[in-house]
Amino acid sequence: CYANWVHPDGTWDGVNTWALKLQNHVRQAGLYAAAAHWAEEVRSGVQAPAPATEVADLDFDGENEYVLKNNRVWLAFEKYGGRCVLAAAYDPRTGDAEVVVGAPLTNPSAPGEEEYTGAAANRCSAFKEMNGGIYADAVYNATALPAGWSFTSPDGLVTKTLTLAAGGYDVTVSYDESVAGTLYVRLGLSPNPLDLAFHGHAHLVDHLDAHAYTLVNTAGGGAVVRLGDALFNPNPSDAGYRRRNLALTEQVELSGDGVFSFTLTLVPGTAEVTGVETGLRPAKILLWGPYPSPTRAASALGFSLAKAVTVRVDLLDVLGRRLRTLDLGRRGPGPVRLRIEPSDEAGAPLRSGVYFLRVQAGGQRESRKWVILR
Repeated sequence: CYANWVHPDGTWDGVNTWALKLQNHVRQAGLYAAAAHWAEEVRSGVQAPAPATEVADLDFDGENEYVLKNNRVWLAFEKYGGRCVLAAAYDPRTGDAEVVVGAPLTNPSAPGEEEYTGAAANRCSAFKEMNGGIYADAVYNATALPAGWSFTSPDGLVTKTLTLAAGGYDVTVSYDESVAGTLYVRLGLSPNPLDLAFHGHAHLVDHLDAHAYTLVNTAGGGAVVRLGDALFNPNPSDAGYRRRNLALTEQVELSGDGVFSFTLTLVPGTAEVTGVETGLRPAKILLWGPYPSPTRAASALGFSLAKAVTVRVDLLDVLGRRLRTLDLGRRGPGPVRLRIEPSDEAGAPLRSGVYFLRVQAGGQRESRKWVILR
């Protein structure tokens, strides 16, 4: 059976590489199985709140992965680039976990663990150093710490230390680097890959302010990137429109020079980004929309509540005059979605211009601009 082919095909094709990439898909099941096992241990009380590290070959390729976990989040790292290839957050209200980093349904960049950068990359993991692709697939040295991992590049110019607190959702990364110029770091965020597979980016809502970037899947799951000493890059190279040219993933890029740090908060399913426990709740309401804006018709407005409160939505003009009020009564914790018609209290259509939608929930208040076209 090992003799020469009778009628050999001497032309080149990529079937063998394609087959190896499919095997790469299958290996990802091992990562998901490990995350599911962790979620079951959290549910049963076996997993303690204290952060812990673990070394194991989770994807059955003969090479170890590096796990960082507590009773709220679970992350798996490869030695290649010291990249996080899968991260999940546990929701104690549903008793289940939601994937926030990692989209194994997408086509791998290569048959092996290589991910590449630029146009050659089909995937983007998290804590991925870019800089021309020098570090993305380089073999980093991993060192276990009491509350995390430290990864050092083979040239010794990049060291990143990732740590967890007990019972928390925050992953804090500190960089100490001496590469020439600025270091660019990407976070491939895929909150709720199942929903992304069926609905694409339709349920993704983002918000950027001076201190943080928030990405929410309104069907559940999200992430908050607290910038710390890092800078947010709104237009990373080869990331496409709204940084979403890769399937099921948004590429968030930060940059820094020398010593800098930032925090990635992984947010589970129904809890949204307002948090599931005291200490994770932000000072403001998480508000998304209105979408579309500008618009000639109705827009969607959504927000999430951390606890049951009385809610009111006001429509204001640019002078702050209230044109219409929606009293929503007392609403329980979780997401609230509304359809807002461009009309005043009497039902008269709004004129072209800039308006504001203000949500008041308990003692909190948040507003968003709404542009009407006629």
